[in-house]
Amino acid sequence: MMDDLFDYATKKKTNGTCNGADYLRPRNVDITVQLGLSLVLGISAFTTFCILRPRWSSLYAARKRRLDPTIGLPALPDTFFGWIPGLFRVTEEQVLASAGLDAFVFLSFFKMSIRLLSIMAFFAYAVLLPVNRHFMSDSGHHGKHPSTAMLHTVYGQASLDGAFEPSRHVSAVAKNNDKAHLWAWLVFTYFFTALTIYIVNKETFRVIRVRQEYLGTQSTITDRTFRLTGLPSNLKDEQKIKELIEGLEIGQVETVSLCRNWKELDGLVAQREAMLRKLEEASFLVVIVVVRVVALVVVAVRRLSPWNKK
Repeated sequence: MMDDLFDYATKKKTNGTCNGADYLRPRNVDITVQLGLSLVLGISAFTTFCILRPRWSSLYAARKRRLDPTIGLPALPDTFFGWIPGLFRVTEEQVLASAGLDAFVFLSFFKMSIRLLSIMAFFAYAVLLPVNRHFMSDSGHHGKHPSTAMLHTVYGQASLDGAFEPSRHVSAVAKNNDKAHLWAWLVFTYFFTALTIYIVNKETFRVIRVRQEYLGTQSTITDRTFRLTGLPSNLKDEQKIKELIEGLEIGQVETVSLCRNWKELDGLVAQREAMLRKLEEASFLVVIVVVRVVALVVVAVRRLSPWNKK
């Protein structure tokens, strides 16, 4: 009866205005459209980057041009794909020295995600997909849509023109349908969850360790200075604060400065943040204007080209 319901629901009405398949069955075209859009956008962005990178070095290689040459960032060739091997040879130490801790954590997150999703995809295609195809085809639902076969496998069949008897229905399902393969889904659910927790936890501790090592190597006053607020009355003394910090065993305290009025400093910090935000907005607008000007110049050159007149 379930097959009849799905077949009836997916038949179009005579006026051609309703199709039950849009509501009951997943459509394969949705996956195709999503995959196609992702490939088009990804390939277009990658190709655009490969074209603009050697022609717009002031934007894509600005950091390398103004950094200390002792950092030793590799020089990437101007060929279309030649920059990829050189990029993979960049070490984490070079990333920390040239781009800082934030960029290191950002790239580490993407590397962790690639490893995790690659492992999941391997087991999904190597184990779960063959299991699903094998047991779906052996369950007597050849030619049916996977969603229909799944409902048959999990729930069995129920008669709509007669009384529903739970005991007879359960015994028939247990007798006719082998659900042993469903344990694979449960096992891999726990496996993927445990794998995610393990990889994320391991990466978190690695980032913490690298962060502590990185901060320990910084020698500027800004990197070695921090601010304490909300001190109790018994700690409002430079010597007591020094003893408290050194008791944490994070290093020797060189100087302690007590500031009882932070209003002026807070105002300067807020003003600095506002100026930085305006500077970022202005730089973004400049990039947009330059891109538009370049596009207009290219269009004008193509229109005035003698080959177009021919």
